[in-house]
Amino acid sequence: GSDPIWARDGRRIYYQRQPDPVFAHFIQQTTYVHDVLAKTDAPLGLGIDSEPRLSQDGMFLAVNVPRHGTIYLQNDVSVRSMAGGRELFSSRTLDRNVHFTAWLPSGDLAVATSDGVRDVLWRLSPAGTFSRYDVGELDIAPDLSVSAGGGIAFAGTRTNRPADIYYLSPGAKTPLRLTDENAWLSDYQLPQAQELRWKTDTGMTADGVLFYPVGYQPGRRYPLVLDIHGGPVSTSTRDFVGIENGGLVQILTAHGDLVLRPNYRGSDNAGDAYLQAIVGDMASGPGKDNLAAVDAVRKLGIVDESRIGVSGWSGGGLQTSWLIGHAQFWRAAVSGAAVNDQYQQAMLSDINEPFNQAFFPGVSPFNEQGKAAYLAESPINYVDRMRTPTLILSDTRDQRVPVTQAYELYHALRARHITVQFVAFPRYGHFPTDPVGRERVLRRWAGWFDRWMK
Repeated sequence: GSDPIWARDGRRIYYQRQPDPVFAHFIQQTTYVHDVLAKTDAPLGLGIDSEPRLSQDGMFLAVNVPRHGTIYLQNDVSVRSMAGGRELFSSRTLDRNVHFTAWLPSGDLAVATSDGVRDVLWRLSPAGTFSRYDVGELDIAPDLSVSAGGGIAFAGTRTNRPADIYYLSPGAKTPLRLTDENAWLSDYQLPQAQELRWKTDTGMTADGVLFYPVGYQPGRRYPLVLDIHGGPVSTSTRDFVGIENGGLVQILTAHGDLVLRPNYRGSDNAGDAYLQAIVGDMASGPGKDNLAAVDAVRKLGIVDESRIGVSGWSGGGLQTSWLIGHAQFWRAAVSGAAVNDQYQQAMLSDINEPFNQAFFPGVSPFNEQGKAAYLAESPINYVDRMRTPTLILSDTRDQRVPVTQAYELYHALRARHITVQFVAFPRYGHFPTDPVGRERVLRRWAGWFDRWMK
């Protein structure tokens, strides 16, 4: 899990340990302390936690703790006294899923989260009060660094600019950009972004980002492509780079498409209630939100109704597969590393057991009633309704969503004479991490929409 941390006196090391070597059990990790002189190890007794961070004076420990007993859902940062271990304050008042924390010299915490369609940074005080850093149009990526004097270095992104390193000096209002890694982009037109909001069937407010085609002209109607984030506990923001498929938005908008990145229930940008709403209906609930998102864009009067596509990777792939089984207006679909069969996922994924418990609480896949619940949330259950030309993508050695999921959907569509193409990338992992593999994914992805929606 987290990096080990030395105590200031050099006598103790704080580190994370999980109960056994089973990878899926990393979610049961807890903080231990190693006594350097005595050569002993003991748990701090905090329960499940992650990302331990010692205050600069060594008197307090900040740890991320899961609000619902699993790190796959909402996580709060909890500050504990090293003397007695009791909680002094936490980020529960902030009510955002914590991505990263760092101590400030004042004893406050810098806490990175998503908020709406932004990646932001908060200052959390021991009184439980918080304020958001105002850095203008910049989004702040996690893994920031705080100097002994309180200066903050971070990677900042914009809609039209990938990450550069910025420095916010103590008390300053405006960060200073230290690098210019992407100056070449100034020669290119890039899409404009607009935050979009709509109501879900539960009465909650969902949001997302609509990117306009390069050279957009008011009064014209354009093809629309959904780029759905995975996770599912994640957020689509307005920044330049996506999580799994960075650059896709810029490619599609350069090709003349509107691109919508929706934040369905289960996204971690709107508080615990919104995130927790995915539990129990992890495919169908978000699916309804994403269909409502399409309607919200339609109401703007800028969509060519005959050219609407849907796509995503991992949890976004699951949503893509589910959506083509619940609506017939899609012109094309790209389903990447999709969970098409929840029962198969429960058996074969490297995170099967704890993931199942988080999103199907109290439901066992090992009895008929449980199997039925898993099947009801499986896109493959609705294959008879699918009509959309679909491109299926997967790594051959994907440990998270095994390639067998892709084979199952491919054969099911092919047997029903639905236009389908399956491309398997000879890679280990859940998404190609090498430049060649990433480029091939993006070329296939964008090429499919160029073929069917132009």
